[in-house]
Parts: sequence; C-alpha cells; structure tokens
Amino acid sequence: MFLEDSPDILYLFEKGGWAFVCLSRVIMGLSQASLFPATQTLLGQWLPPNERTGYAGIVYGGAQVGTIIAMPVSGVLAETSIGWKLLFYAMSGLLFFNAIIWYFFAASSPADHRMICKEERQYIEDALNSSGSPVSFEH
Repeated sequence: MFLEDSPDILYLFEKGGWAFVCLSRVIMGLSQASLFPATQTLLGQWLPPNERTGYAGIVYGGAQVGTIIAMPVSGVLAETSIGWKLLFYAMSGLLFFNAIIWYFFAASSPADHRMICKEERQYIEDALNSSGSPVSFEH
C-alpha cells in the first residue's frame, strides 16, 4: 500500500531494492542536517544584532513559503507528458541555477565579499564588533 502511493519510492525500490531507498534517505538526511546551522552561522556573520531577528524570520519563513509554492506547481508539472520525473528535473534545474547565483554573489563574511561597498562593509563590521564581548558560560 505504501509503495503504491509514492511513485518515486517505487521507482527507487524497483531500481535498487529497499537498501537503495534507505541509502538515498540517509544521504538526504546527512546533506540537509547542516542546512539550518549553516544558515544561522551565515546570518551571524552578515547581520548586525539589531537586524538579525527580522531577517532570520524572513529567511526561515522562505523555506515554508517555498513548500507552499512547490506543492501546486508539482501537481501541474506531474500532469505533463513527462510525468512525475519532470518534478525532479525542474527542481534540480532551479537549484542548480540558485547555486550558480550563490557562487558569484555570496561570501562567508562581508570582509570576503568582492562586490560590497566600503561603507556597507564598515557598517556591518562596526555593528558586529560593537555588540560587546562574547558571553562566558564558565562559573
């Protein structure tokens, strides 16, 4: 019953058996496990403390909005002549395009960014440095 309801899992099961399905789920989990910690680190490197909460809400809310948009779009794509496989091709193409944009326009910190103006870099670095000394958890 479960495999009949999910064509992508059925396809994986037919190609490689249950071990392939389990392996693909483990790889997905391992690759996505670092997503939220890495996002939080990136926000901490770029956003002044007084702006961090608002922008973090937008960033993390974007994941939920993406899911809301992807569901009906997936239904439309699945009804095409290519079928459910088009979902994976379309999402892979979209994510590959996103990776290209991030490669050219993103940086780990303002100091590493190639296109940021001096005034903006100085504003961010001053705001991050003026937040005081780090909190000590020693007794």
